[in-house]
Amino acid sequence: MKVLYFVHHLFGKDGWSVNALNTIEPMVSMGRQCVAIVNEVNPAIPVVQIAILRKPLRYLRYPFLIFLDLFKILKIIKKEKPDVIHFLVEPYAFFSYFIKLFFNCKQVLTVCGTYAVLPYNQLRTKLLSILYYRSIDFIISISGYTASRLLKILPKLKDKVIVIPAGINWADLKSAAAATKQTPQTAISIVFTGQIKERKGVLEALQALSLYKNTYHSNFIFSIIGQYDRHQKYWQELNAYITANGLTNNVEFCGLLPESQKNEKLKNADLFIMLSRVDGDHFEGYGLVYLEANAFGVPVIGPNDSGTTQPIKDGYSGYVVTPSDPRQVVEKIDLILNKHSINAQNCLLWAEAHDRRKISQQIFALY
Repeated sequence: MKVLYFVHHLFGKDGWSVNALNTIEPMVSMGRQCVAIVNEVNPAIPVVQIAILRKPLRYLRYPFLIFLDLFKILKIIKKEKPDVIHFLVEPYAFFSYFIKLFFNCKQVLTVCGTYAVLPYNQLRTKLLSILYYRSIDFIISISGYTASRLLKILPKLKDKVIVIPAGINWADLKSAAAATKQTPQTAISIVFTGQIKERKGVLEALQALSLYKNTYHSNFIFSIIGQYDRHQKYWQELNAYITANGLTNNVEFCGLLPESQKNEKLKNADLFIMLSRVDGDHFEGYGLVYLEANAFGVPVIGPNDSGTTQPIKDGYSGYVVTPSDPRQVVEKIDLILNKHSINAQNCLLWAEAHDRRKISQQIFALY
C-alpha cells in the first residue's frame, strides 16, 4: 500500500508537524510505502518528500492559489499512484475535491482543532470547504471536542467522522526521560510550554498562582517555555501582572529552549499547567503537551471546555478545570503539590497508552 501525505513539513516544530511525524514514521516502520507532498523538506526524515506546496495559511487567505498549484499536484498523483491520500493539514484539503475529479483513490483528512471549522465559517473559503468535506472519504478527528465542533456546523458528516486521538512518540520520550538527570530543587517547579498568546491562558495561570502563593506557599518557580516578544502587548500585560502581584521572583520567561533543556525542565517539574481558552472558532483541539509532560511522570492541569479533556484523564493523570475560576484551579494545584493526589506512575501509564505505534494501527485500519 502506498500513502501520499499532504503536510507543510516534518520538522516537528508545531502541532501539525508533530502529529504528521507521529502518523507517518510508524507507517514507515510497519513497511508501508509513504510519500509526503510538503512545503519544506526535512532531509533527516527517511521519507520521500516533494516540496511544491505553499504554507497552509496562504491557501486559506488566497484561495485562488489552489488553482495555480493544482496541475502540479495532479501530476505528482499520476506519477506516484497512491492507494490513499491523507491530508494531515486542514487547509491542504482544498485540493481534495479537484483531485477526486481525476483520481478515485481513498481520501482521508485529519482535523485537529481551529482549522476544522474556520474554512467553513470564513466567507471566501466556505464553498471550497463544503466541497472538500463532501469529497473526503473519512475524517479523523483527534478529539471528541473537535468532532463535535465540526458536526455542529456540518451534521451530515456524522458517518464520515471517527475520533482517533493523537499519539506521542513514547519510545523517544521514555528514552529522553531516562537520559535526563533529576537535580535537587530548592523550590517547587511548575512548567508551561507553548506559544505565549492569550488563547494559551498564561494570564489565567498567573492569576491562579498568585492566589496559590497568598493561600499556600510562595516557594515556587513558574517556568514559561516558549517564544515571546517584549514588545508584544500580551507579554507586557503578563509582565505588568507579575510585577503588580509580587510574582517577580516566582516567574521566569525561558524563551524557546533546546530539546535537552526543555526535557530537563520537565524531568524536574512538579506540575505542568496550560489553561487554554476557547475564543470563537479558535480552540485547543487536543494538547500533546499534556501527554508529553505525563511521559516524564508530571501531573497536569488543563481546561475543561476544549479538546484537552481527551489527553487529560481527570483525577488520574491530572485535572481539568474552568480557566476563569482561579479558586478551582488553586484547589487542584493544592491537591497535586501538597496532597500528592496524582501518582507519577499513573501519569506514565497514561502517556504510554497513547503511544503513536498503537494509534497508527487504528489509522491503518481506516486506510
